[in-house]
Amino acid sequence: PRLVAAGGKTYLAFARSLDVGQHDEKSWIVLAVDATPFKEAVSRMRALLFLATVLLLVLAVTAGTALALRVTRPLKQAIRLAGRIAEGDLQKRIDVSGHDEVAELGAALNQMSASLLDSRNEIEKKQSELLKLNQSLGETVEKLRELQEHLVEAERRAASGTLAARVAHEINNPLGVIKNYLTMLKSHCSAIQASAQETPAHVRHLQIIDEEIDRIARFVAQLLDAHRPDGSRLELTSVNKTVTDLLALMEPQLRQRDIQVRRELDPDLPRLLLHPDRMKQVLLNLMANAEHAMPDGGVMTIRTRREESDVFVEVSDTGKGISHERAPQIFDRYYTTREDGTGLGLPISREIVQGYGGDITVRSVEGEGAAFTVRLPRSPLVSTATAVPGREAVDDGP
Repeated sequence: PRLVAAGGKTYLAFARSLDVGQHDEKSWIVLAVDATPFKEAVSRMRALLFLATVLLLVLAVTAGTALALRVTRPLKQAIRLAGRIAEGDLQKRIDVSGHDEVAELGAALNQMSASLLDSRNEIEKKQSELLKLNQSLGETVEKLRELQEHLVEAERRAASGTLAARVAHEINNPLGVIKNYLTMLKSHCSAIQASAQETPAHVRHLQIIDEEIDRIARFVAQLLDAHRPDGSRLELTSVNKTVTDLLALMEPQLRQRDIQVRRELDPDLPRLLLHPDRMKQVLLNLMANAEHAMPDGGVMTIRTRREESDVFVEVSDTGKGISHERAPQIFDRYYTTREDGTGLGLPISREIVQGYGGDITVRSVEGEGAAFTVRLPRSPLVSTATAVPGREAVDDGP
């Protein structure tokens, strides 16, 4: 069949030859059909085919995109999770669904993150335990160091005490003999002194020798006292009462030296567990030092106060004060600027107070006076002096 145009129309023509007659003559039969309905049908088919093709392309793109998203979204989540893990964030997880390779990858990453988190927590726990052990070890080392220092100090004190006792023995024996003969000489000279109109020079010389022997004896006594353990018992002691008792003994002498005494005693001061005699020794040393610092008179002030869990006693004077150069040395043993001093009063006093867990400090302006402050904890840590075994601490009253 062929398309033939004729008369402004298109026809679908079919032709076929026929043999007729005996002289090989041929005849043709032509069948022409209007092609317009066929062309319209073909156009419709082409349009439908085009629409079907477009629809198939859209469906293919949509399905491909959905499939790609289904595959790439978990992969992107896995990549982000790997980045978080690399940054140290082990709390993040991804949603895992399905049973394909991507789901298996996500599950493996989640498991790895959880395992790393457990490992890190375990490491942090071990680090914390190690830190505590290090701190405990440091405290133990510090305690051992303090114990070693105490042992060394105890050995030094024991050796020093033995030496002091030997020196005191070697000094006291000849000193006693000298004292006895001096007493005999003084008795022998008493008759001469009674008959003479004035005191002979040799009698005055004997008096000077007697005073110097007494000073040596006092020094030896203080030397022994510095190394002798205290056998007295602990008692609840009123610091205010101790101050008042000492001032009652010293005030007549202070008035003679034109020294005025001011008292500022806290009435609510608690009583402390102390050795009363030792506490009197400490305060007496401080008051005596204040007295000697004011040879031309002045003002001695005694203050007591309580701050939190500590009790403070301050002894101040208006004397010549302590120079900046001397201040670091005043608590050294045997350091003194007085001709009749031994240099043991302040060191022994400070050791006594430190034995209760306290301390003695000083502040001074040269030419204006000095102030010594005794700090005593309300619950003292008694180390250098302890109560006599088997005896209870007693209350001495307010």
